[in-house]
Amino acid sequence: MATFEFRSRGLGLDTTPGCFVCGGGSELRPNIAAFVKSRPDGEAIVRLFGRGARLDYRDFEPKWLQVKVGACPVHKLALARLDELTSANHTISAELIAQAKQA
Repeated sequence: MATFEFRSRGLGLDTTPGCFVCGGGSELRPNIAAFVKSRPDGEAIVRLFGRGARLDYRDFEPKWLQVKVGACPVHKLALARLDELTSANHTISAELIAQAKQA
C-alpha cells in the first residue's frame, strides 16, 4: 500500500478536471488543495485518483506543490470525508480515497 504525504488546506473552490467520484466536467467546483512533498509524489497521487485531480506545479515555484482534487455538488460530502480522512495523519492512499468515495 503506497502512502504519500498530503497536507490539505481544507475545502475551497477551484477549477479541477472533473469530480474524483463520478468524473463530471472540468469547471469551478468544491475542491481540496493539498501540499505534497515532491513533483513525483504529486504525480503519483494524481494517478491514484484516476480522475478529478491535478498537480498544481509551477517552474518558478518548484517547492510550492499542491494536488487539487475536485468534487461535483452531489459528491461534496465525499470530498469532505476525504479531507477528514487525510487530515488525521496528513497522508493519502488508494484505500483512503476508496473510503471517501463511499460517503
